Amino acid sequence: MNNRFIPISSFVLYACLLIFPLLSSAQAPLDPLPPVDSLNDEEVTDWVNRLSAQAEWCRIQLAVRQQEADANRSWLEGEYGTAKADSTLAPAVADSIAGLLKNAKTLEKAASKAVKQAEKTATLTANLLSGDSLYQRKNLNKTWKAVHELELLLAPEAPSEPAKTPKAVKPKKNKRQEEPLTADIAEAAAEEGLPPSPVTVATKQPPKSTQNGKKYSPALDVMLNPPAVPCAFDLETRDEFSGAVYRRTVAQELFRHTPQALKAYLAGKPNVRCNAALAADGTQSTLLLTFIIQDPNPRKAFGKLDKNSQATIWFMDGSSFILYNQRPDEGFQNPEDQSLIYQGQYVLNAEVLKKMKRSELDKIRIAWGSGYEDYEVHFVQLLMQLSDCFK
Repeated sequence: MNNRFIPISSFVLYACLLIFPLLSSAQAPLDPLPPVDSLNDEEVTDWVNRLSAQAEWCRIQLAVRQQEADANRSWLEGEYGTAKADSTLAPAVADSIAGLLKNAKTLEKAASKAVKQAEKTATLTANLLSGDSLYQRKNLNKTWKAVHELELLLAPEAPSEPAKTPKAVKPKKNKRQEEPLTADIAEAAAEEGLPPSPVTVATKQPPKSTQNGKKYSPALDVMLNPPAVPCAFDLETRDEFSGAVYRRTVAQELFRHTPQALKAYLAGKPNVRCNAALAADGTQSTLLLTFIIQDPNPRKAFGKLDKNSQATIWFMDGSSFILYNQRPDEGFQNPEDQSLIYQGQYVLNAEVLKKMKRSELDKIRIAWGSGYEDYEVHFVQLLMQLSDCFK
């Protein structure tokens, strides 16, 4: 096979990553609308403002989905044309790409239709904002239904096979038991004015002599015996042409970081928060990193994630590996909190996967468009536990 082509299973993975973007930044859906007659004027105004904000958020999300669908269709058209012209390739290769291209065109058409619907709803909410109290009461229910329809369009699509109930991974039975919280995460959260994460994780520093007034016992040290995180997948599909199964774990927080100089400005919000997930299609595994940035000038401070930009990961034993981002990302602004969201997709080879399954992560260096930055990992066992989900 010509070296410029990747295996069909990788085509499937690429298409899935474009068609099913990460949902970690999803906005909460609207509450059911109470009977309009039961609302006073102030409550009606509040609902009008909420509908307007939600409609705009949905419109932006659907516009991003359309751009991704357009790019996916365009890329597959180029690959299909090249495959047809290459006499060294088996006909099945071009046929498989043709199937993906057909599906991409269908999704592109649906995305375009959804954007038009969102623009129409945006006009409804704009009219509602500018209308008087009587007009708002009369059209509030109709506008809520229109916005709710946009929310349904953004809901995760049903998998091609019946959904499987996520299986919880039982903690390994060692000599030690788990603790309900970790020292590093609790201290970091308290320092930034945030509630501690509900996930129990391993940390780099075990407690000293006592905890909660109790004598320290190695048998209860979560660093020595980290509890397992239940395996859950937010996406599981099978390609009808190649039969490859694509699965993606639910993203969980890997680290958060705030420079001392920005703590007062951000008032308790983390400057950088990173959620990690693993995805695999049977032959290729990918580390998915979602960065949520809160910064006074994020595009100047971070720039963008270029294609083939590097992420260097260090493990506790001092070993390191360089990963490469597969897609460029200029960042998407979340209108709800004005954060800037980047999504990196880093392919993992067999050597990295083997290391990841048995070693704790120490830190990670991300090459941004404006330069690189190092981050200390808080959930050092996360990638080990997510790797176990694919056994």
